Amino acid sequence: MSVLGKVIAGVVLAPIVIIVVGIGGCEARKAYYDWRVREMCDRDGGVTVLERKRLSASEAQTLGTVGGFLSIPTKDLANPGSPVYAEDHRTELRASNPEIYRVEERLVWRQSAQVFARVVRYTRRGGDFPFFAHPSYFMCPSDVTIFQERERAFEIEGRTP
Repeated sequence: MSVLGKVIAGVVLAPIVIIVVGIGGCEARKAYYDWRVREMCDRDGGVTVLERKRLSASEAQTLGTVGGFLSIPTKDLANPGSPVYAEDHRTELRASNPEIYRVEERLVWRQSAQVFARVVRYTRRGGDFPFFAHPSYFMCPSDVTIFQERERAFEIEGRTP
């Protein structure tokens, strides 16, 4: 191959190699941080029910549902007649790309201001190859798991467990 052919091949292949290596590096870094998120989640993630609360059917109705599970909004968004609300506390564990954070949601019984359940989740956001799309994320435990397990904190009149 001539010198000119080698230069042209280098000019054409260099950007492809850079992109492939960049994407591979980003994916490896995301896999590492997803593993770290799973580790933290295994340690203290999930739902902890401190005390089971009884709700009438009408009280449950004031909360509403998401996907068939009770929806528990934060205090500022909750219906004033709702017997329960959530307080979220976010702790940033890694501020750069990718971001890692821990969210602790405390379920509070309005009448006594007592925390009766706690939900802890970890999230990795970003770490993708630079692109204009929305950044990817990984969350542990998943929303579905949280919704399912959070239901254990309630006994709703007329609903069989």
